Amino acid sequence: MSRFQFRPATFKMVFFMYLLGTVIFAILYLLPVSHKQPLLPVDAFFLSASAISATGLSTVTVAQELTTAGKIILLIQMEIGGIGVMALVGALLIALRTNAPVPSQTLMIFDQNQNSSRSISKLMAFIVKYTLIVETAGFLLILPSALQHGSHAFAAFFLSVSTFTNAGFEISGNGLDNFKGEPFVLAVLSCMIILGVLGFAVVMEFLQSRRKKKSLYFKVNVLMHGILLLTGFLFFFFVDFIHMPGLSFTEKIIQSLFFSAAPRS
Repeated sequence: MSRFQFRPATFKMVFFMYLLGTVIFAILYLLPVSHKQPLLPVDAFFLSASAISATGLSTVTVAQELTTAGKIILLIQMEIGGIGVMALVGALLIALRTNAPVPSQTLMIFDQNQNSSRSISKLMAFIVKYTLIVETAGFLLILPSALQHGSHAFAAFFLSVSTFTNAGFEISGNGLDNFKGEPFVLAVLSCMIILGVLGFAVVMEFLQSRRKKKSLYFKVNVLMHGILLLTGFLFFFFVDFIHMPGLSFTEKIIQSLFFSAAPRS
């Protein structure tokens, strides 16, 4: 541990990267091409801060007040916020075949629970592949149902990204009401939420180190996520069982799982 030295300047760099990203995207939301109705700077900044921090809060109705260009900008910012600035910086440096400064490498190593710059390079490549695979698979699985309910492909892809990054935004205008009686879609969305919130390092360790002894980081993450997910599921299933009329037993199980997974994010 002694070989890793944290410097205040390194943490300041991360803070200013998030702040700069928030300001840049707020300016993009203020462009005429991004919104249909007048948008106040404070609302644009709040939307930008919410998207990059993956909170899902907004003072504007995204479905009605943002244009297609604005929604694409929001989708990109959700992706950045969900993956993480440090992870994206690492992936960019790898793509450009450029070495990051030592303090920045140290912060990326600890941010992603790795033990060397070599392992962080492998993780960065894994993050890009993993994100593309999960979001594409989720999009393809929910697309037929979305089209059946009169939605469009972009809305389905937007929902896939929003779910995996745990951002919570949607552009259909009615939340997930269309999928209320569709256990398959809710099961897919629940799985995407869980896969997104577990953390890239945990998933990578599970897939690539099945026969090796798991790290404490892995054990704590999986154990706590499992406890929270199971506790929430049992609570919603037994407390709200009588408040889910018209649903079969299987549908109530899926609905309870989704109720537990969504706030767990």
